[in-house]
Amino acid sequence: MCSFRAFRSRLGLIAGALVAALPTAANACSVCFGKTDSPLGDGFHWGVFVLLALIFAMLAGVGTFALVLGRRAAAIREADAEAGIVEENEGGAP
Repeated sequence: MCSFRAFRSRLGLIAGALVAALPTAANACSVCFGKTDSPLGDGFHWGVFVLLALIFAMLAGVGTFALVLGRRAAAIREADAEAGIVEENEGGAP
């Protein structure tokens, strides 16, 4: 039984040999050659835009989640204050 490291290095050698044997698979895309008006260039640009949109959507989701947690904590603190439950602060901060 071979280790994962040996398997990974063999897989890398096999992939490198396949790329060397098939030189058309190693060609750069049309964007790298300056032909950005091709369909491949358009697809590349749309892919970048979609990935950026996903990043911003994830950041918005995390920010919204933080706001919801903050509002819930404030509501619990307010309900506790109305009920007369007082927490002791160890740091002295309100």
